[in-house]
Amino acid sequence: MKVMMTIAAVSLAVTASAQTLADVAKKTQEISTKTPATKTYTNTDLTAQPEPTPPPTPAQPSRLVSTPSSSSARQSAGGRDENAWRTKALALRRKLDADLTALAAAVHH
Repeated sequence: MKVMMTIAAVSLAVTASAQTLADVAKKTQEISTKTPATKTYTNTDLTAQPEPTPPPTPAQPSRLVSTPSSSSARQSAGGRDENAWRTKALALRRKLDADLTALAAAVHH
């Protein structure tokens, strides 16, 4: 009895969806006949475009513009030059090496 009920329910669902699908197909066909046809473009429809011109070359820098001297170019924020930063980096590397050595000794004990 349950099998018959299941088959009846499935067949009703299929019939109902088929009718709905037919309605959707009719509406889609009506809409497509109302809309104007679209144009398909091919290579023959396109006109030849001229080659683009190359970008202009940049103007030569004026000799009146001053360029920073080599010593001021090396300076950065805070008035420190390259040597000051190298000295600071060297001190930090030495501290790191000492800390790593101390850590390795503490782990092995």
